[in-house]
Amino acid sequence: SGSAQTSSGSAQTSYSDPRLPTSGYFVEGSMGLAGMRLYEWTADANLLFRRGIARSAAVAVQDVAVTSVTEAAPASSQRRTGYQLQVEYRIAVASVAAAETVRPSIAAAVSDKSFITRLQSEGLVSITVVEVTAAPQIRFVQQ
Repeated sequence: SGSAQTSSGSAQTSYSDPRLPTSGYFVEGSMGLAGMRLYEWTADANLLFRRGIARSAAVAVQDVAVTSVTEAAPASSQRRTGYQLQVEYRIAVASVAAAETVRPSIAAAVSDKSFITRLQSEGLVSITVVEVTAAPQIRFVQQ
């Protein structure tokens, strides 16, 4: 079949900063990262990814959480790109207005390649491709 297979392993979700709010406004999305395997996703890698998101969105790193990391095997038509990590993230923001500023900045940083450059300069040098797999959405979570 031509569909990507998802491995059963998920990275721990306890990497987020304990100060991250559990309610309020959030920007949530996901990215595909090629060049890194799930077993290489450590607490350090998680922090470096969060820093990359924070710098791209102009927010504090403690306002960024990685909520899920999974690995997808390449589809038969994509063998050359290899495995890809799916990283879901959440950014705490103060308001809808703040979310409307943050949301396009993530997509812009991916499309102009500044996000991958940030990740590589932070130390995630094995990342070769970054793509937005779920566009950032604004979500309100009540207590």
